[in-house]
Amino acid sequence: MEVLAGSVNESDAVFMEFTSVVADIMSDSRAPVNTRHLALQLALTYVCGAGQTSLGSYFLRQDFFPIIIAFVKTPETEKYTFEAILFLCMLVNFHRSDAARLNSYLRRLSNCDDVEFFEKVDWAVDFALNAAVQSYRKLSDDTPPENLATGIVSLFTSWRPDKALSATPIDPPKELFKDQPIEAAVALFAIFEMVNLNRVFPSVLCQTMPSINPGKAKSGRQAPQAVLSTTITLSSYILAHASSTASPRVLAYANLSLRTLLSFLENLKPLGILFEPIAYIVPLCRQRLPTLPVHSGPRAPVCAILDCCVLWLRHNLQYKLEGSSYLLAINITQRVLWSLRSNHIRLEYEWKDLWSATLGLLNFIATKAQSIPTFRELGSLIDETTALIEYALSQGEQIFPSPGALHEFIYELIRFSGGIQMLRMLVRETDGLASPLKSPTWVSTRTAEERLNNILETVSFYEDKVSNADARTAKDAMRVVTREIESEGLHHSKPILDSEPPKRVEDAVGFVRYGYNDILALMS
Repeated sequence: MEVLAGSVNESDAVFMEFTSVVADIMSDSRAPVNTRHLALQLALTYVCGAGQTSLGSYFLRQDFFPIIIAFVKTPETEKYTFEAILFLCMLVNFHRSDAARLNSYLRRLSNCDDVEFFEKVDWAVDFALNAAVQSYRKLSDDTPPENLATGIVSLFTSWRPDKALSATPIDPPKELFKDQPIEAAVALFAIFEMVNLNRVFPSVLCQTMPSINPGKAKSGRQAPQAVLSTTITLSSYILAHASSTASPRVLAYANLSLRTLLSFLENLKPLGILFEPIAYIVPLCRQRLPTLPVHSGPRAPVCAILDCCVLWLRHNLQYKLEGSSYLLAINITQRVLWSLRSNHIRLEYEWKDLWSATLGLLNFIATKAQSIPTFRELGSLIDETTALIEYALSQGEQIFPSPGALHEFIYELIRFSGGIQMLRMLVRETDGLASPLKSPTWVSTRTAEERLNNILETVSFYEDKVSNADARTAKDAMRVVTREIESEGLHHSKPILDSEPPKRVEDAVGFVRYGYNDILALMS
């Protein structure tokens, strides 16, 4: 304060005058547009530089909310909407956890019903998200062939001398993505805040989905993306590459991506927009092996959200397990399953990939427990994941699109039965395993051990059937499972309550400091 204001005694007067001058310039329609833009950049740089220190509090004493709204809606300054929105988001998050009632911006954004403003936000944020997606693709083009001509080009490309010795596809080097995502990805934070805080913005997001042109998708071409699908696309790249460097910044972006996807499921109205098939294909990251399946027909956006969870679960297992992010991926899947069951929807989806990745997580925890430093902190993750598996067992016949999907689920449980049994033993023998979250565990208050017992009773039943049939191959085992379920129905021991999962998304205060740094980088 002494450096900026001359003395502590004069600081209030100096900083109040500073914020007043910035507000006057930004709101002065007669001032040159460039000058008003510079004032916005100065304010944004100051707020991010001040962070959560008392220096930032002076901007809470000045009402910038109507100024930001006007700045975004005015034709002369609307091209600076992205910076204006970042400015608002940083003001909203000043001492959000401990002084939320004192932050007027938090209240004003929550109550805002200006549709035109949110439409401008939608456009600006989508532009930034697309830039971040293209940054990944420039490093490794993973666009799937769209038609016969591009397929032939891909074939000839595979004959290049540098690829001639590659009998199978290989992962690109992790170091290639060490600087990703670029700073423009901070737009995700704006999307998260708007969806989580405001009731009008989610409806604006939903309105952009019907504008997708289905005719182009049928011809194999991609129509312009809506911001909802662009968010899912960028999240897929971030989640696929999060462990490339495992830097705190990248992991914070991965956590934010999962929070944003979960906030879509918790806040979008009507929720059906995510569960109705659209002709437009939501592009997803295909830069890591094994790649996600390529789709050409109508598909519900929620399938792409589940694919993002698969990418996270599949590509980021490491000893320093990011428990909170894994928990978010499980919460997303819980919310999807419950929505399917409560709305009587059978979702066409590659469920086998999801169950393989989810059970792979439990298997990793069970077999590597001694090497995971945070194992004793994973109680909530184990609780929620076992609750998810148990719910799928109980309600699968009403959720899966076909008997075959249910049979594959049972087979995956059999395949991972050794890990499930080992996990039950660990849960039983480990003292001090972290208790569940403050919010109640989904489905019931039973313990993880009780859930595992219930799951293993079903698994053991089908394991015995497979063993008695002397099945020697995976196909033989699948035939046994299929025959048994088709003749006798699904064997599961205990029905469970069909309750709505509690809302998990609150805020993303842990991301804010990384947001400060990336915004300062954009301003430099």
